Amino acid sequence: MTELKSRESQLQVIDRVLRHNLRNDMTTIGMFAEQIEETAPEALVEHAERIRATSERINRTVEKERKITKFLTDSPEETTVDMVRMVNAVVDRIADRYPDARLSATVPDSCRIHATTYVEQAFVELLENAIVHADRDNPTIDIRLSDHPDGPTLTVTDDGPGIPEMDRTVLTQGTEIEQLYHGSGLGLWLVHLIVAHSGGTVSFVENNPRGSTVTIEFPP
Repeated sequence: MTELKSRESQLQVIDRVLRHNLRNDMTTIGMFAEQIEETAPEALVEHAERIRATSERINRTVEKERKITKFLTDSPEETTVDMVRMVNAVVDRIADRYPDARLSATVPDSCRIHATTYVEQAFVELLENAIVHADRDNPTIDIRLSDHPDGPTLTVTDDGPGIPEMDRTVLTQGTEIEQLYHGSGLGLWLVHLIVAHSGGTVSFVENNPRGSTVTIEFPP
């Protein structure tokens, strides 16, 4: 056990160093890209925009890696979660962070579950994934929390381009991390880890004519 704790500590140190260096470098690259966008000839502006977007995407990937590492090394506790309060608080926070997104939430008067303390992070990841990968200026996201006798359900429905097949597999089946060829599925993989740790399941359906619905089902 002592050796395991030592390895976990070393992993956390390496993780912090890599994140710190990557984040600083990507921030610098992003700042230079913004300066190029403002001062360079029009022919170079598009390239600068792509550089900035790429640096922002790498920063998001690094942040998701941090959350996954923390979850895997923390041995998260389970507790009683007030889902109504949690959903309303997260929706308000995300609405402030992404003012162009159109969020609506329907919740019951009361709904409590026994789950890991990270369950809020899973909900945040689903909302941010729907917004960040949207192909519209004002993405619409509908959240519904229901308390059924066979267990509460939380659904997130968006009007975006849909979730790529590989990311769907990550979300619903928890594909091993080494099989991911890009970082866009990291947040969804974290969702799967958190929900599975809480005894729940995640399912996915495509909507017609566009968009998708992700459903989290918790045990009663």
